[in-house]
Amino acid sequence: MFRSVGVSAEGAAEMADVLIASDLRGNDSHGVSNALRHYIQGYLDGGPPTARPTFRVVRDGPAAAVVDADGALGIHVGTFAMNLAIEKAKEYGVGSVAVRNAGHFG
Repeated sequence: MFRSVGVSAEGAAEMADVLIASDLRGNDSHGVSNALRHYIQGYLDGGPPTARPTFRVVRDGPAAAVVDADGALGIHVGTFAMNLAIEKAKEYGVGSVAVRNAGHFG
């Protein structure tokens, strides 16, 4: 469904994984069974969210960063931000990444 509204294959796969994991953990309100229809409707209504966002690191320090999500859903930019935090934590012992200009993280 994400692919049908213009989301990249990688982004669609990552978001589907998040929604399925949410359902499998018993958090139905934020999974495929409930949230997906709201997210898809947002794309169909012309956004937000942005289907093909460009994530940008707008502030970057040794152990912290700020990412601009370009209007993406939180579940779309979340993996990018998390991976950046992990990279920083591996090098500095801690990694903190804030995300701005994003929709619902669920």
